[in-house]
Amino acid sequence: ATVHRARTPPTLWASWRTPRAQSSTMVRFSDKGLILLCICFVIQAILLYKQDVSLSSNRNIHDDASAPSAPSAPHDTTRTQQNNQAANATTNTSIDFRPFTVDILSVASINQIDLLNAQHRSFSHKSVRNFFNVTEVDDADPDCHTKLTMENVKAISDFCRRRKGLKLSGVFRYLRGLYARIPWLEQKANPVGWMCAQQRPYSGLMKVNRHYRQSSEELPDYFIIMDDDTYYNMELFQQNFKQLDSSEPFVIAGCLIRHPIHMVNFTFPFGGFGTIISKGAIQNLLQPIQCKSGASDLKCDRLEENLVGEQQYFVDGMNLVELMHRYVNAERYRNVDNWTTGFCMHSDWVSGFFFNYYYVSRHTNEAKFAAVPQSRMTSYTANGRYEKSEIYSKGTGFCNSERTSTKECAKDVDICHRATADWMETETNHWKLKVPHRFKNVSSHGT
Repeated sequence: ATVHRARTPPTLWASWRTPRAQSSTMVRFSDKGLILLCICFVIQAILLYKQDVSLSSNRNIHDDASAPSAPSAPHDTTRTQQNNQAANATTNTSIDFRPFTVDILSVASINQIDLLNAQHRSFSHKSVRNFFNVTEVDDADPDCHTKLTMENVKAISDFCRRRKGLKLSGVFRYLRGLYARIPWLEQKANPVGWMCAQQRPYSGLMKVNRHYRQSSEELPDYFIIMDDDTYYNMELFQQNFKQLDSSEPFVIAGCLIRHPIHMVNFTFPFGGFGTIISKGAIQNLLQPIQCKSGASDLKCDRLEENLVGEQQYFVDGMNLVELMHRYVNAERYRNVDNWTTGFCMHSDWVSGFFFNYYYVSRHTNEAKFAAVPQSRMTSYTANGRYEKSEIYSKGTGFCNSERTSTKECAKDVDICHRATADWMETETNHWKLKVPHRFKNVSSHGT
């Protein structure tokens, strides 16, 4: 837009520029008159400058607010409200109207849609922009949960725990001994459903990857992956995380599992408690990996090490989300009798490996792990209440915040795992009464 400067009143200019030939009398000014005239010019110049700056600043704000935006999900109302706030803000205010945005990925099941819907309504806080979900219908093998048998599950466990003839890394050798023991599987309510779900988070990440690529939507400040029975108090989350610089790459586990340090230094998020990924770390996940160009790239060096057999699935130019998705879905569970390498990791081991070893996050900078380059995940802390939420010899912090057969999660807690739909509804309504202006209306289960 063109900014039109206000013109100086014509009478003043006429008295100053009247030629001798056209004037019967010359306008003469005393010394005091000249001083007053100069003061007038200075004041008018200052006013013109302020007007120019104000118009220019307002133009920039409105240009940003009115720029063409990508199609958004039906529940995406936060961005519009925050843009309106920014448009009404003046340039000389110290109030921070920068949007704080969070996208959620819920790893769910079609067998408990009521839980998924309750969880979606619990994320009606205005900071939540997109609520993605992934169920059996999104799996690379959508018939896995109906056609995989318990005999297949036992065959998968046997194959992975007895792998021979492979040059396994120390990490993989250690994890192999922990993989899906039959007695442990048989204690589960639905061993077949659990097995099929191990690949599901990466189908969800591919869904999100496509969304960001096709919509050109700006990345959120934080992205959280969690199970459908997990509750996050987003009002407390915003208080804890808005003060951090989300452009820095870091990954935080709601509950971090740390394996014995003297055996193998490997950490991964307890999937049910959620994994928090900053904007900087999301960028690392989505950045194409170019190894054929010859440029030095730590990710390419890691691929050459091939610590978990991932190298064979890499295609030059893919990003880490695409590599993880291909890695976990290369061979279907139902084809276990014909497996060559198979998929022999629990879902949260995959994220633990790739996030730590492929430099998705910055180093934790803990003195105890200063010499461990793959120590790149930390655990959730909350305003000094918990220094760590980890499971090592025992659980600490939010690792103990889950529903059991004898107790519910505490009221006003930051995180609750294994929450029921009723508990989520009650806790959400409780916070809506406390800070009603911080919530929006949500009725269905997102995208």
